[in-house]
Amino acid sequence: MIAQLQNIVSVLSTDSTLAGLMSTTVPNKAIYVGDVDIVREQQKTFQYPLLVLHTISDSFERLPLGARETVIQLDVYSRNNEMEAINIYEEIGNVLSYSNATQGGTMIWWQRVTDGHDQSETEMRIWHIPVTLKVWSYDNTPE
Repeated sequence: MIAQLQNIVSVLSTDSTLAGLMSTTVPNKAIYVGDVDIVREQQKTFQYPLLVLHTISDSFERLPLGARETVIQLDVYSRNNEMEAINIYEEIGNVLSYSNATQGGTMIWWQRVTDGHDQSETEMRIWHIPVTLKVWSYDNTPE
């Protein structure tokens, strides 16, 4: 599970198009893993746009031994406008869909953006697109 999250952060933080859309030269400063809890009074200090990743489920498959299916939610947040959030979402789909990699001892052979929809939180003026990623991988670390 950790390798899958590390891989996604690595891919997203090295994509120059995404960096341009997020208005930062270092996109991983705007990528968070795990729950992000910030009170409403402090939200104006949060860096926007930002991405938040957390694992929804992780299951081991019977064959091949060590195979896993991990479902990750990636949240896109923008305080500026809906088009910014949509453009970031589209780039995430371009970068992550069907990509494969090796991260540590884990071979990630396929990942796919499977769901995304718009949400607007008007009282806080935040545009939010939750995205579901499915990642298929196996641990090829020799024992």
